[in-house]
Amino acid sequence: MININDLKKFGIDVEEVTRQHKGNYEVFLNSLADFAEDKNYEQMLAFLSSNDYKSAFTHAITLKRVSGRLNFSDLYNNLRILTDLLRSCEPVNTSEIVALLKKDYAKILEAINYIK
Repeated sequence: MININDLKKFGIDVEEVTRQHKGNYEVFLNSLADFAEDKNYEQMLAFLSSNDYKSAFTHAITLKRVSGRLNFSDLYNNLRILTDLLRSCEPVNTSEIVALLKKDYAKILEAINYIK
């Protein structure tokens, strides 16, 4: 059994998870495992690479909602910045924020591996 507080180091707001789930973490842990199957992250990056800002925005906003619901604080906050940049669907330099997002996403995948 994992200690839920160990997930803080992966950028997860453990206090909010505890408040929402009132100590019953099974649903959260299952949702965390399901997150790895979500394709919005890869699709967002692919659309950014092809300069399709409208499609990238759509996937970023979906990923932001999922990240917020799962209390992935770091990933969520950086997705807020990215969605603000992409909102106009016009060309914009996203390289700095995407580099941060890649680190945040990697931390979430580490968390998923940690709970397995």
